[in-house]
Amino acid sequence: MIFLQDAGCDTAYRYRGTQGNNGLYGLGLFEANGRYKKTAYAFKAMKILLESPKRLYMNEMDYNESFAFIAGVSEDRKNVTLLISNYESEYNEYSLTIENLPWDSDFTYIRYVLDDFNDLGIVEVKNLNGSSFSTCEKMPANTVHLIRLTTVEKIPPMINILKPRRGCLYIFDREITPTLLENTIIIGQITIETDVYSIKGVDRVEFYVDNGLEYTDYEKPYSWTWNEFSVGKHEIKVIAYDTQKNKAIDKTNVIIFNIG
Repeated sequence: MIFLQDAGCDTAYRYRGTQGNNGLYGLGLFEANGRYKKTAYAFKAMKILLESPKRLYMNEMDYNESFAFIAGVSEDRKNVTLLISNYESEYNEYSLTIENLPWDSDFTYIRYVLDDFNDLGIVEVKNLNGSSFSTCEKMPANTVHLIRLTTVEKIPPMINILKPRRGCLYIFDREITPTLLENTIIIGQITIETDVYSIKGVDRVEFYVDNGLEYTDYEKPYSWTWNEFSVGKHEIKVIAYDTQKNKAIDKTNVIIFNIG
């Protein structure tokens, strides 16, 4: 995806389904039960990068080395985000230096890792100061690093609804097939599963149906089984709170048929 930024493409198609390998660069994005594959987390990392859309100048990439990188700054100049990917390069580390940051003050360094052991999890957080940044990190093949430098004091958590997956049919809590019109259709009960990150620590996750609070979970894996009489179109909403009362929201619309 990083190399495609300079490829002059107007349109790109992603793979979906459960085919392909299980590794970071397998073809499918989701498992049969709706859980993210490693590939889906790579798309998630790119989505986070897009929150810093103004591209920054970096050293020219060697497209034969399978070691890619891209960086950007947010519109308000409070965030600098870097995405680094080692597909199958012979190099297993990198040195990074960023000069002339859009501030000369305190900032927070956050590093996320996607590899065999981490699903874009936060592995390092530091409070730093100045207008430049340097680091040297080990990075074996089949690894993605996402680095965020930010002056935002209140860094909200991140939350995503993993299940039900948008545009799929579920029967008694099992994903059956994608739907033709990309509606999310549920027959019987469904377990709402979430993916939550916070550098401040997660306090709780609240589960709502049509803005009505149904359940609050204080422990991983932050899920709730919805099993009550419900027919028709409804909105599922989840809110994650960190220990400093910052919050993040994700929601999805579903069509459900459950007699309870």
